Amino acid sequence: MRRSRGFTLLELLLVMAVLGVVIGMAGFVSMHNPQRLAVQEAQLFLRFFEHARAHALISGQTLGIQINQDGYRMMRLTHLGWGAGGDLQPSELDLRLKHTDWSPVVSDGLVQLVLVGDEEHTPFILYFSHAGELLACVTSDGINVQFGC
Repeated sequence: MRRSRGFTLLELLLVMAVLGVVIGMAGFVSMHNPQRLAVQEAQLFLRFFEHARAHALISGQTLGIQINQDGYRMMRLTHLGWGAGGDLQPSELDLRLKHTDWSPVVSDGLVQLVLVGDEEHTPFILYFSHAGELLACVTSDGINVQFGC
């Protein structure tokens, strides 16, 4: 009679298949977590804003950020007025912008945040919410930008 000292290839494959299904289900469940989505989108917006601010500083251009219910995009100010400076960054959450100090006068209403070449920008709080529940925010005092309320 032969004594077994390990697992067969079939047993190992079966265990790996079961683990794969369990991990896949856990990933699928966490994907629809609104809190996690809000944190990710707020951090993504923070990186987007920092990129726009650095671009305005390096190029000396006046840039803006347009925020609406579908998402946000960079805008450029030219002698013809505001024009799109990039693609729309879509958002699955409700975005609500609040100006905290001064608000630029923009006649066409296209731009809510203005970034100028001297590192100053519109102070704001951008709220990320889902089903009326505040989940995350990005704040700025006009010089510093940070994640969190």
